[in-house]
Amino acid sequence: MFEYEFMRRAYLVGSVLAVILPLIGLPILLKRLSMMGDTLSHASLAGVAIGLCLGFDPLLGSVVACVVAALGVELISSRLKAYQEISTVIVLATAIGLAGIFTSLTGGSNAISSYLFGSIVTIGDFELALVLAVAAVVLVTYA
Repeated sequence: MFEYEFMRRAYLVGSVLAVILPLIGLPILLKRLSMMGDTLSHASLAGVAIGLCLGFDPLLGSVVACVVAALGVELISSRLKAYQEISTVIVLATAIGLAGIFTSLTGGSNAISSYLFGSIVTIGDFELALVLAVAAVVLVTYA
């Protein structure tokens, strides 16, 4: 299996994600933001759709949309102290709406489906570097 470069890369990315995802998930669970994963996945879909619609890299659109959504959740929850858990639902609904609007504007759902149901064995150099950079930030922050 490790004779092929794409398999080594997939194994490396899978292993790195297996280490950092629990480190990210534990604080989210302890902060009672368990819906954050669902919220960010829908924000990611909106980012991909916006990227495809406006003609820039959908992966970049996904990352930017997730950062904006996470900051939006934090902003809403800091302003509405009594309803902090609702902040994820507000951003989730907004992201689903934006994803629907921009998906319909792209003219076809085939490109979006390829981003939603990709394969870890197709990870390129940029994605590998991005995963390693995010993993380094997560590990330093967690330490």
